[in-house]
Amino acid sequence: MKLLLFTVLLGRFAAQEPVSSPEALYSRGLAATLPESQNYELAANLFRQAADRGLPRAKRSLGELYRDGRGVPKDLTEAVRLFRQAADQGDIVAQTDLGGMFADGLGVAKNEKEAVKWYRKAAEKNDISGQVALGVMYANGRGVSKNPREAIKWYRAAADQGSGIAQFALGSIFEGGFGDIARNKPIAIEWYTRALQQGFEPARVRLTALRNERILSPNEASANLLSKINRVDPALARAARINADVELEIVVDSNGSVKTWIVLSGHPLLNESAIETVKPLRYKPYVVNGQPVDFTTTITIEYRF
Repeated sequence: MKLLLFTVLLGRFAAQEPVSSPEALYSRGLAATLPESQNYELAANLFRQAADRGLPRAKRSLGELYRDGRGVPKDLTEAVRLFRQAADQGDIVAQTDLGGMFADGLGVAKNEKEAVKWYRKAAEKNDISGQVALGVMYANGRGVSKNPREAIKWYRAAADQGSGIAQFALGSIFEGGFGDIARNKPIAIEWYTRALQQGFEPARVRLTALRNERILSPNEASANLLSKINRVDPALARAARINADVELEIVVDSNGSVKTWIVLSGHPLLNESAIETVKPLRYKPYVVNGQPVDFTTTITIEYRF
């Protein structure tokens, strides 16, 4: 009887013991990679436990640690093994990772056709990195025949999801032309502008060159300002008494109108209001060698409630 009672109690106790699910282990592993609690050895241990229970993204994350030599000795062959397992289970990030290993010959014999296969699997499931990588392969004729239109197709797919790199790549194609794709300066400027809005700084150099702009200091631009700055105040920010500055980069056309704008720094509750403040501004046309030209400057809208 006592033995039976002990067995029953032990069974109840065991049933109440917390058992970490693969997802919980994986989440703890991710937390261990954050800057404030960075411990890659712990992350590797937790990812391995989740991977051993079959979680695809845990296999992929553990593979990335082996690839980069973080928390475990660098082992490209092991990274490929884990990427392949996760990729075969449908993990799209692992598919892109595996494609990269084949493209560069890391931990496996270089095979660009195999790289394209895995990039395509990820790209067709809307993985941004896979789409960019597949665009690069078509643009350079790696693993596939060079095809500018296919390159544009996949760059565009990534660009429409907010990839600054893909937007820059499209700007480059339309700036210089590519195959049967004719040069198109306005479209190049549009894509470079979008890339810069995503924080992709190399686009700034190309924009300045394409626009043939002059760059004026805030003081120089202010001296040419004809209209009064009528600040648009958002009600929510006013109610919350949010005090901050919003800095914008603006391009003023040869007629003195603000034609494009990019928020460089600010506050989520103030940025749109700052844009609405600068859009109607009018400047005295900036003249170089007797001709009015576009110019770029920065302007700061101060909010004090």
